[in-house]
Amino acid sequence: MVPVKKLWADVAKSTLKEYREDANLLEGKEKVIFLINSMAAKDITRKNFIQFKDKNYNITDIQRDFETHDFDKFTGVEVDK
Repeated sequence: MVPVKKLWADVAKSTLKEYREDANLLEGKEKVIFLINSMAAKDITRKNFIQFKDKNYNITDIQRDFETHDFDKFTGVEVDK
């Protein structure tokens, strides 16, 4: 995998309830929510991946902020090594 661009992102913390629900669905794979500036993220699709703390994450969901155009929400699931 070759990085296309580097962006700043805020990594959202999940509640204990969300963590337990996600753990059952993902069978031990880490799920992380990234908040990325909408203008910088406009060309990112599910075909791309996110590299964070020496791990790669497939983008499984994208929620665009069409109202305020502040931050888009990207959900990533850790790629098997």
